[in-house]
Formats: sequence, structure tokens, C-alpha cells
Amino acid sequence: MALLLLQLALEKRSHAIAVGFAIVASGVALGRNQVALLLCALLLFAAVAELMSSQQAVRYLRERLGVLTTMAVAGGALLIVPMLLTLQFAHLSNRPAELLDDALRGSLYPANLATLAVPNIFGTHSSYWGPGAAASAEVDLTDDSGNYLFFGAVPTCLLLWLGVAGGRAWQPGRRLMTCTLAISCLFMLGRYTLFYGLAFQFVPGIDLFRRPTDASFVFGIALAILTGHCLADYVREGVPQLRPLGTLAAVSASLAVVSSAIAFSARTGHALDATRGAVIAGTIMLIAGAFLFAMRRHPARAAAAALVTLAAVAELLWWNTASRLNAEPWDSYAVLETPTGAEAAAIALLENAIAAEHRRGANPRVEVLGLGGPWQNLAMVRGWEATNGYNPLRIGLYDHLVSPGEQNWDVSQRQFPLSFNNYDCSLAKALGLTYLVLGSPLERLSGLSTLPPSELLLSGPPVWIYRIPGAMPRVHMLGEFGAEATRLDRRPRGEASPDQAPAEAQAASRLSTPLLSTESSPGIAKIVSAAPGRVEIATTSASRGLLMLHDLYYPGWMAEIDGKATPILRADVLFRALEVPAGTHHITFRFVPFSLGNLRAALNAVLGRPSGGS
Repeated sequence: MALLLLQLALEKRSHAIAVGFAIVASGVALGRNQVALLLCALLLFAAVAELMSSQQAVRYLRERLGVLTTMAVAGGALLIVPMLLTLQFAHLSNRPAELLDDALRGSLYPANLATLAVPNIFGTHSSYWGPGAAASAEVDLTDDSGNYLFFGAVPTCLLLWLGVAGGRAWQPGRRLMTCTLAISCLFMLGRYTLFYGLAFQFVPGIDLFRRPTDASFVFGIALAILTGHCLADYVREGVPQLRPLGTLAAVSASLAVVSSAIAFSARTGHALDATRGAVIAGTIMLIAGAFLFAMRRHPARAAAAALVTLAAVAELLWWNTASRLNAEPWDSYAVLETPTGAEAAAIALLENAIAAEHRRGANPRVEVLGLGGPWQNLAMVRGWEATNGYNPLRIGLYDHLVSPGEQNWDVSQRQFPLSFNNYDCSLAKALGLTYLVLGSPLERLSGLSTLPPSELLLSGPPVWIYRIPGAMPRVHMLGEFGAEATRLDRRPRGEASPDQAPAEAQAASRLSTPLLSTESSPGIAKIVSAAPGRVEIATTSASRGLLMLHDLYYPGWMAEIDGKATPILRADVLFRALEVPAGTHHITFRFVPFSLGNLRAALNAVLGRPSGGS
């Protein structure tokens, strides 16, 4: 849609269509992943191609400068705020960049190109034996779904015969998609070509992502458009005369890719299975080609093209509808909606315990670890406050200090650094971690030097639930001495900031002893209401002190004391705090990422300038 609107806006010099393009293209860009980046590059190249293909490039550009300006202004207005906030998070996240060696592990193994026409050449729809983590260490970040490119034997036949052998892929109006197809192929092959390494080093943004195979989305788009052009040309012009070099390239490339796939399959004893799949796909291609050739006379070409299109659709539906690659049984995720049996009993027990904590004025956090994939998101679905989950990107300091791991179903990803060396450490208590929900007994959890004090609430299988005593209140008051020892906004000159100092050592030293004591608790603080993005607290104190809120410090939060804006301080590396005067007060924390103050801070962070505050 964006590509069509771009071409129409430039052709008709329409400002209205230019705005439409800006809206659609902004939606693409806001995907904020590598696919979005590559699609934006395609749109840029398409605009350049339109300019370069005109007979008078300077005049063409001058006549459409207003339309291009409309696109830039409208698109920029839509993108600037979400992109600023994205860059703000990336600056503070645990993974703002990737290493080339890691990214290359997400390359597409060349033999996987055979799946374009032969869907089951690696047993993808049964028991996968193709390239991936189990069979190829150099591409261990790929799997059967990422390596599956099935486009159809019929469309592949059209592209190889009409487009490559017949030369129509390089006709005017087709060259942009042909170049896109070639470049995206080189990109997704990753380590097997020089192109990706050069792009990673010299093209801005590529080093922010892993998996060259993401280019398969762009590859598929180019393939679909180019094949559509080939079929439309067949209807209009008939069968092209074969070109010797094009024919040689099409035949040799096809044989090389399929032969390498069969050879790879032979490593695991599946050469016969792979050959059988290749023969079936080859037969379909020959039948489709013979049919189109037989119907090459003008009156019959449109009907032949329609029938071939229906065959291509049927092929895609047969192999891809409700495949295990894109659909799973509802029962696999029942725990997220209607849990039953032991899982339902475990969830009910935990939620009753959490409700009892809430009635006592506590705000417990939960850690779910070592249970099935659906349990990764169960805390979010059920409204539990969790220390982990399925979360590849996290606030960098939190990730370093707590080390919860990217996927909580995989116990091996849960690390216990110096700052969080056990579930009863000071940081765990400050976070309010109270319940462990495990897929095995606590004593089997590797990485713990000693078992923490705990109360077994439920013994599995399949679920074990433990209560860890000693969690600190979510909110409390500190007196003068405790406040000065805790806050980070008054560091001596030359002392490293929280983002510069080694996070684990800093947290270990600051949180090595509990901060609650009778001397440092001059008043009472109580959460009146709490919801995502908003916390209201009532305080009463005889003297000025520091209100500690054990929620993460992050830009975009603002605080008010009795309706008056008050600066938020960073305390104990991770948390938020406020200076509160003596007396009784109503305090509100609100998350307002779109406020002018936060957008200014985000811009300063992007430009590398010091921020004026939270």
C-alpha cells in the first residue's frame, strides 16, 4: 500500500495522496524492528528509482519537491514522538546493539532456498531435520519456522521461466523489485555472502538487530510482486523467447540449491524423503509450465493465468493453513484463559495468597520460573506483579542487577549475580519478591549457593509455590541519615553515575544491609491506590524525610505533593524517591511519557546532552 501511494503521489503530484503515503509509511516505520527498517529502505529506494528513471531528473525533482516536502513533514510529525521515546528506551535498555558474530548466527543456510518450491524438503511439516540449532552451529539462532520460505512451486516456476529465463524480470518497471529480490536474498544469507557484513558495519541501524533472516519478509514481498508482473506480462504478451544466459542461470541455480538440500538431508538419513519432495514439486512446476505454454494463444491466456493463480493459492492453503508453524492447539494455551486441573488449583492458591497480602497492605511481587511457554505471560494476563517474564528487552540496570533472563520457561537463563545472589538478598526484599512459582522444587534450581528461607505452599508436580519472608514494604519513609545514604542525586564530585558505575557492585554495596530501622523511619507512608501508570500515596511524618517507592526509576514519571509538581529522585540505583516535608500529604506518581519535559529529556539523551531532570 505504501509503495502504491508513493508512486501515485509522485505521478499525480498529489499532496492528499502524499499525506496518505506518510500515514501508511509511518505505520510501517513504527514496527520499530529490522523488518520495518528494511521496508523503509525499500520505500526510499523506490523514490530514488522513480527519480532516476525519469528523462529529466532535475525537472522531475523540482516539480515534485512540494509533494516530497509534504511526505517528509507529515511523516516526521507522526514519527518524531514515538521514535524519540523508542530511542530513549534503547539508550537505557539492556540490548541497544548486537555483535556481528552473534547476528551472523541468524543467517539463512543457502540450502533453505529450496523450501521456496519444495515445502517439506527438510521435513518442516513433520519432523524437521534441516539447518538450525540442532544441525548447524553456525546458524544456531535460526529454526524451522524462520528457515521456511515456501512461496509455491507454481509461482517459483513463473519466476524462473518467465522472469529469469525469459528476461522479463529486468524489463522497465520490474527492475526495482528484481534488485530488491537480489539484495534481500544476499542480506538474509548473512554469513554466506559479503553483503550482510558490509551492511552491518556501514548501514545505520542494521547493527541494532540480529537475524539476517528477517530480510525474508522483504524477499517474499519482492517475490510476490515480481511474479505478479511476470504473469501479467504473460497475459499481455504471451510466452517470452528464452535467453541462453538467463536459462542457464535459472536451471543451474535451481539444481544447485535442491541438490545441496538433498545432500544436507542425507546427513540425517533423509535423502530419499528430500528427493521425493523435490520430484513432486518439480512435477508441479512442469505441469504448470506446460499448461501455460499450451494456452499461449491470446484468447486463452487470461483464463490460463487465472487457473494457474488458483493453483498457486490452493498450494499455499494446503501447506500453510493451520500449520504447526503458524498455529497451535488452543489447549496449549488454556492456562492463559481457562486453566483446569492442577494448574487452576495452583493459580487459585497463589491469587488467594496475593489477595491476603493486599488486605494486609502489602504489595507482593512474584517470580514464575521453569514452567511451560504459556506461563511466560501468565503474570501479565492475571495481573500479578512479576520480576520476570518473556521480555527480550528490559531496562539495562534492572537486567544487570536482577538478571531474570529473556524467557522464564528456561531455568538456565535465570542468573544470580552479586547484586541478586539469592531470593532472600536485599535487592529481592527491596523489590518485594514474596512468591516463587516454579516448575520443579526449589532445591533443584541451579545457581543458588544456599537455599533461602521459604514456606512451601504447594508441592507439585506440575507447580511448586513458595513464600519468601522478609519482603520490604513497597513504600516507606526515611529520615535524614537514611535519606542521604540512599539517594543518588547528591553524589560527591567525580563519583560515577548509576549508568557509569559497575551496576552489580554498586547495588551490592548500597543494598548490602536493610535500610529500614526505627531511627530512619520518621513517618508513615501508605499506598492509597495503585494502577499501571499511577500510584497514590498518603504520608504522615513529624519531620522532613525521603519517601522511598520501590518501583523502577525511569524517565517519564512525574510526581506531585498535594497537587504541586516535585522532582523525582533516583534512590538505591533502581528506585524512585521524593523529598517530603513534615506533616500529612497526598502524593501522586504519574507516568506521562508524552509530556514536554520527558520529550525534551529524550531529545537530550539522543543528542548526548545532559538532561535537566526526570
